Amino acid sequence: IAIAAKRSQSKSYQIDFDQSEYDKFSSTFPFIETDDQLNAIDDVILDFKKNIPADRLIVGDVAFGKTEVIIRAIYLASKSQLQSIILVPTTLLSKQHYENFTKRFSPFGITVSQISRFVSEKNKLEIYEQIKEGSIQIIVGTHALLNDKIKFNKLGLIIYDEEQKFGTKQKEKLKEIAPSAHVISLSATPIPRTLSMSLSGIRDLSLILTAPYERLSVRTFISPFDKFTIIESIKREVLGRKNGVFFVTPRKKDIPFLEKFMNENLPEIKYVVAHGQLSSKILEERISKFYNRIVPLMISTNIVENGLDLPHVNTIIIYRSNMFSLSAIYQLKGRVGRSSKRGYAYLTFNEKEMTENGRRRLNVINSFEKLGSGFNIASHDLDMRGGGSIIGEEQSGFIREIGTELYHQMLEQEILKQKKNLSGSQNFENNFLFQPIIKIPEEIFIPDFYIDDLDLRMSIYKRISSINKIHQCKEIISEIIDRFGKLPIQVENLFKVIEIKIICLDNSIDFIEFNRKGIVFGFFRNIPPDPDKIMSFGFDSKKQISIRSDQKIFYNFFGELNEDRFDLIKKLIKKLT
Repeated sequence: IAIAAKRSQSKSYQIDFDQSEYDKFSSTFPFIETDDQLNAIDDVILDFKKNIPADRLIVGDVAFGKTEVIIRAIYLASKSQLQSIILVPTTLLSKQHYENFTKRFSPFGITVSQISRFVSEKNKLEIYEQIKEGSIQIIVGTHALLNDKIKFNKLGLIIYDEEQKFGTKQKEKLKEIAPSAHVISLSATPIPRTLSMSLSGIRDLSLILTAPYERLSVRTFISPFDKFTIIESIKREVLGRKNGVFFVTPRKKDIPFLEKFMNENLPEIKYVVAHGQLSSKILEERISKFYNRIVPLMISTNIVENGLDLPHVNTIIIYRSNMFSLSAIYQLKGRVGRSSKRGYAYLTFNEKEMTENGRRRLNVINSFEKLGSGFNIASHDLDMRGGGSIIGEEQSGFIREIGTELYHQMLEQEILKQKKNLSGSQNFENNFLFQPIIKIPEEIFIPDFYIDDLDLRMSIYKRISSINKIHQCKEIISEIIDRFGKLPIQVENLFKVIEIKIICLDNSIDFIEFNRKGIVFGFFRNIPPDPDKIMSFGFDSKKQISIRSDQKIFYNFFGELNEDRFDLIKKLIKKLT
């Protein structure tokens, strides 16, 4: 919340736009842009023209051209003397981006560097110095970029590639370092929390749903691990189509089993093994062999999951696919079929270890075979795992307590705090500082027999919750009666509570609880508007009104209650204040 408030008050850096220079750079893209790609690029350019830092999520299917959108954004930032940082989840993707970006940017005099475990410590220190001086404009790297040793000269653009691979704290750290920088996140299957925030309008959203020209959907086969099917699929791809194969497992401990399988059944086919625990030198060597088509098959863990672009690899076999998350399976599937050739994905599983959730994930993958299903997959993930916490670190989970209205209210409150502008009317201040807790043993809701449509009922609740003046109460009551007829007692009670809430805000009361013995009142920060009046009641619990040891006021009705609860509360507030 504090970071978001700081960013909303920051002025973003000026990003210049020279159309002829930009067109010259855009013409170096070797493919035809899709309409969605162009729309996403336009969204980013519009963000750059605003005075406040943008926070945009670009959801596009695997191999639908999200990288080109950020390449153009980086170009514009670099031409305005701003540094860009691209955070990626794996060293392989870092290496690929570094090579591709260098090819695209070096003819335009823009310097690219990378920081990952492929880079030696000596070289890293040199790069840190160049970043500080500003001689490096583009920095690509893994989590190593979150190192506190890195001091930026003028960081204007932060990009998270495959944002679903980063934790909330990691994503917020760079925003804290550079509150004026624009932020772009890329994903085919965003984390439920990210998607939830984008759908609710807290973050901007661009969708790339159009497949590139000539792209074919990946054929998916889901079955228990079947020796003969796997042998045939590898033979057909390697010996028949002369292409490459990914053989992926969720655990490093499964690799010896897959090696044994290859040696016993397909001894004529060479392979390399890759996983995250290999030294950077060996890993780079093996990946290069596969990349340069010296070896046709790679056995690996899911380090190949993110962003790798190898058009010659058109079959992927996933061992124990039920162990992977929904987005991981979808990302792995997206590693093949990235050219005009048809890709094939074999998702195998072990029936003994299959859970209900694992089965559901495979069913979802199976039901979305079309190109551009990433957004639908992410939406299913959001339904299955919940939207997470807007103001916390949880990236999934059904945390319904924090709605978008409360988020915006808390954000506004934090902005006020940061501006040190809390000198205003008591009511204005209190509206942001607290929400009264009012507990009354009455039915207080909108019954479904009165408004049966759930969405309509929720929108009425939303309007009622935003009321902060008595006259607004009367206006909405008139409108509801006009549309739905006479108010049931439950809805009448709801409006009575709202009226009491407004009176509480005006009188600094943050707590009211009706119990069997009486009514408890609490003042915000234990500061009543009229302390002398409160002190006159004293601490004698035998009196009708007394002060408790926790500074709360207790009204004792000695077992008898002869009047309406709501009227009694209003009368007592008047007496106390």
